[in-house]
Order: sequence, then structure tokens, then C-alpha cells
Amino acid sequence: MKSRPMFSICIAVYNLEKYIAECLESTLDQQYDDYEIVVVDNGSTDRSIQICREYQERYPKKIRFFALPQPTVIVRAHIYAVEQAQGKYIHLIDGDDCVAKNYLLRMHQIVTEKSSDMILGTFECIVEKGASNYMDVPLDASQINNVPYEAALVYLLTRPYFNRYVW
Repeated sequence: MKSRPMFSICIAVYNLEKYIAECLESTLDQQYDDYEIVVVDNGSTDRSIQICREYQERYPKKIRFFALPQPTVIVRAHIYAVEQAQGKYIHLIDGDDCVAKNYLLRMHQIVTEKSSDMILGTFECIVEKGASNYMDVPLDASQINNVPYEAALVYLLTRPYFNRYVW
């Protein structure tokens, strides 16, 4: 019987044929191996589904792919991915995102050392021509680490420009 993975990386996709291969490559490029990738397409009309299926065929032990039918419904792919996830921890990303090399190893170290319920990370936005830039906000670790949940939540929700995205 296969054991439960430490992490489930849940990737939502909708018409991301230009980005999904790079997203999956960055997710697969990890030294830490105790994870699964759950990819859910939300009714794409481009080549996204074909690309995701190709990756699932190349990495059947690592990637599980689900294609949801039209019509596209906002957040449906995220919810479905979480429902399919088998990991102890869940990480949501979008199919046009890339992850840092060996970030899973660092996350594993943190949850092992700290018995964390949740990890907040930072991001770097690479802006395409004509797109809006999202800036990450610096956080004071003393306000969120080893404090009551409610205190950390109040701190986070009062940060100006704190991005509250599922990813």
C-alpha cells in the first residue's frame, strides 16, 4: 500500500498552454521526493489539456491529472484539486506560476522542526508586457511565528497590500 505523501502540490489550469510546461518542470525539479502533483484543468480550450496529459504520461507516479468539463467556473479547479489531494500538507499554485528549486526540501525542514500547521511564503512577480505587477509585502516573523493563531491572523489582515491569494 502506498503511503500518504508529505505534500500535495495542487495546480489549477485554464488556458495556460504558454506556461504550464514551465510550471510543471519547476515543480518536478526538486531534490525532495515525498510529494504528489495534482493538476486540474478548468475547461481549457487551448492545448493545456494535451500538455498536462503528456506530463502525466511521462511522470505517472508523480502527476495525477483531471480535466473538468465546460463551463469554466472560478475556483472550481482549486477546490477539486484539494478534494483529490492525498498529502499531509497542501500547496496551491496556478499553472502560470513557477516554484523555487528545492523549496519542498525547505518546507519539509520547517514542518519537521516546528510542527507547523501552515507555512507562508514569499513570491516574486515577473511582469509581462501589459500586465499588472503584484508586490510581495515584507512580514515581521515575530508577529506570525509562535504566536496564537488569532494574533497572527489579525497581523496579516492588517498589513497594507498583503496579497490574500490561494497560491
